[in-house]
Amino acid sequence: YNLGGQVEEINAAGVRIAQEAVKEAGSSTVIAGAVGPTGEGSGFIDDEKMEEIKAAYREQIVPMVQAGVDIIILETFTYLSEIRVALQVAKEVFAGPV
Repeated sequence: YNLGGQVEEINAAGVRIAQEAVKEAGSSTVIAGAVGPTGEGSGFIDDEKMEEIKAAYREQIVPMVQAGVDIIILETFTYLSEIRVALQVAKEVFAGPV
């Protein structure tokens, strides 16, 4: 969809919309920020690729955290190496449950 340059805006807006829906419904629903694979985690990940993947996860996760997400969910990963990177970044930028 060629929206890579709008990741931060889109993720923050998603959290805000969810917060509005929770407020309107008058419930105490938990708002989850979902993070999936980049598609770059297959096979061996060298240091350069690792930094690229970390940057991509930071770009996704930080705006959701700043917008007030309650939990981060890592989903649909195929490669253990990639979910480890996502988990590391999530724990670096978010004090809540992952």
